Amino acid sequence: GWVSSPGHPGGYEPDIKMNWERCAPAGHTLTLSIVHLDLEDSHDCENDALEVFANGILISKLCGKKSTEQLQASVNPSLRSPSGGCLSLTFQTDYSNTEQHTGFRAFYTVQDIDECLDGDLQCSHFCHNYIGGYSCSCRPGYFLREDQHTCTGTDLELHRGALWEGVLTPPGSPGPYFENAQCTYTLSVEEGKQIILNFIGEFDVEDREGQCIDSLTIKTDSATFGPFCGKKAPSGFNTAARQVQVLFSTDQEGQNLGFSLTYQCPGTVTPDSVLSPQRTVYVVGDTVTVQCKTGYTFDAHLGVSFCQSKFTHMSPRYYVHFVIHSHNFMIHCERISLFICFFPNLSECGMNEEFFSFERVFGGERARLKQIPWQLLMKEPKRGGASLISDRWALTAAHVVDGLETKKLKFYGGMIDVQDINAVIMETEKIIIHPDYARKVSDKDRSTFDNDIALVKMSERVPLSFNIRPVCLPEKSAGPVMKEATGTVSGRFLQYAHLEENLKVPCFQSPMKVTDNMFCAGGDGADSCQGDSGGPLFLPMLGTGAPNKPYRLEGIVSWAPSDKCGDEEFKGYYTKVQNYLGWIRETMEKN
Repeated sequence: GWVSSPGHPGGYEPDIKMNWERCAPAGHTLTLSIVHLDLEDSHDCENDALEVFANGILISKLCGKKSTEQLQASVNPSLRSPSGGCLSLTFQTDYSNTEQHTGFRAFYTVQDIDECLDGDLQCSHFCHNYIGGYSCSCRPGYFLREDQHTCTGTDLELHRGALWEGVLTPPGSPGPYFENAQCTYTLSVEEGKQIILNFIGEFDVEDREGQCIDSLTIKTDSATFGPFCGKKAPSGFNTAARQVQVLFSTDQEGQNLGFSLTYQCPGTVTPDSVLSPQRTVYVVGDTVTVQCKTGYTFDAHLGVSFCQSKFTHMSPRYYVHFVIHSHNFMIHCERISLFICFFPNLSECGMNEEFFSFERVFGGERARLKQIPWQLLMKEPKRGGASLISDRWALTAAHVVDGLETKKLKFYGGMIDVQDINAVIMETEKIIIHPDYARKVSDKDRSTFDNDIALVKMSERVPLSFNIRPVCLPEKSAGPVMKEATGTVSGRFLQYAHLEENLKVPCFQSPMKVTDNMFCAGGDGADSCQGDSGGPLFLPMLGTGAPNKPYRLEGIVSWAPSDKCGDEEFKGYYTKVQNYLGWIRETMEKN
C-alpha cells in the first residue's frame, strides 16, 4: 500500500503531526520504499522531519529534498522491519515554512523472509524456505532431533556378503563426512576365508591434542583394532576373520575428509604343497585338494595352512604371496615353477591384449582398453602423461613435474576415457627429477631439454590387471634407437600414432640444443603429435608384440615446435630412455 504526507502532492500545512504504523505477520518482513521526498531542510532536521522506526527504534530521520535515485541508493535499503516486526512513521512540521514543500510519498510491502540465507540459522543438513517460515531436514539415515535443527545419524548398516574386494568410505565422501553419525558397516565373506584391510589415499579423522574426537574402530569376534583418528593412516592388516564390523563415530562439527578402506579376500597358495587337480588356470569356485610335499607335514596349531618340514624346525625366510586384485586377472602356473625374487623388474612386462588391424594407421587411432595398459595420465595441476614401469614406479618427462616435487599428485590409469569413473587412481609419494635437468627455467630462457626424465613413486602398490600393466625398460644398444623400425606414441585421449626415427641432426630448425640423450621421430600425419608430454614412445609397433618380443619404452615425449603440430611431416624429440637405465635402477633401489 501507499502512505504519504497530508496534502501530498499539493503541499503540507505548518505545525502538524502525523503517525503511521504497520506490522508484518510471523515469518515475514515489512519494507518501505520512499519514492518522493521534499521537506524543509534544516540542521539535524529540527524544523520539518520524517522519522522511521522499526519496532520502536529510530532507523532513519529525513528532511530536505532527495531524488528518487538518491532515495533508492542510500535510504530505502535500510527501511526494513525484523521478521514479524513493525514499521512506524512520524511526520512533524514546525509553525511556518518560507516556501511551499510537497511532502513525501512511500510504498510499503510485506515480504516472505528466506530464513535459509540467515548465517546464524543452523540447520545441520538441509534448510527449506516456505511462505511464512522454514524447516530443516536430514540426509537419508539421519533423524531430526527435538530442537528441529540438529540431525543425528542412526546405525547405518551396510552388509557386504560374499564379496571378494571393495572400497569403504564414510557417508558424505568424497567431501567432508557427515556429523553426528554412528555408522556400522558389516563385511563378510564365505566360511574359511579371511578379510584383509588396507587404507588408501588421504586419511583425515578429527582429533585434538592426540585424543580422538571422531573415531574409526574395527572389530571381529576375537579382536578390536583402534580407535583410529588423526592424519596418519594405519598400516594394513589381516583381520584373520570372515566377518568384520567397521564402526565410525562423529561429533556435531568438523570438516574432515574421512578415509578410504579397501577390503579383499585373496586366495592363498600354501607353501611346500602340491595342488590337485593340476591346472594352468584356477578360477573362483574350483575345488582344489592341497597336500604337503614329501618331507613336510600339516601343522594345525599355527591357525593357517602351513606345511612344515619334519626334519628341521627352521622357518623359511621367504614366502611367495599371491594377491588377486581383479576377477579378470588369472595366474597361469606350470607344473613345476621356479620363483626368483629380484628388484626392481616384474616377472612380466610389456604385455597387452592385442587388437589386430590390417591397416597401418598414421593419422591417429583411438586405443582400446587393455591395449596400452602402461599409459598413465595426470590431469592437474597441468596435463601430462607417464608410463608405468612397475607396480610402484612410473617414468615421465622432467618438465611435466618440474616445480611439483613437494605436491601430492594424482595419476590415472586402466582407462581409455579421462572421465572413466572406474579408472585406477594413483597418488604420488615421491617425485625424483634427474639431477642434471635444468630445473625451474622459464620457457623463454630455456636453451635445452637435456635429461628430460623423472621417476614417480606411488604411495601404494598399483593393483595390476589386464587393464593396467607395466611396460618393459629398453635394452642398451648402439646405433639408432629404433633401428629403422616403426614405433608407437600414445597420449591425448589415449590415441596413438606410428612413428619412425629421423636420423637428421637437428631434424628441424630450432634454437634448442640437441644432445645424445634425445632422438627425433615423426610420422606421416597430423596426429603424430598426439602424445602428451611425458607419455611413451614404445617398440615394437602396436599390434606386433609377442611374449618373446614385449613392448619396451624407448622414448618419452619431450619437446617439439608447437607451431608445427599439424604439419604433414611433424617431428618431435623424445628422451632416450636407454641412456638412463643405470640411474633408473639405482634411484629405485635407494628409494
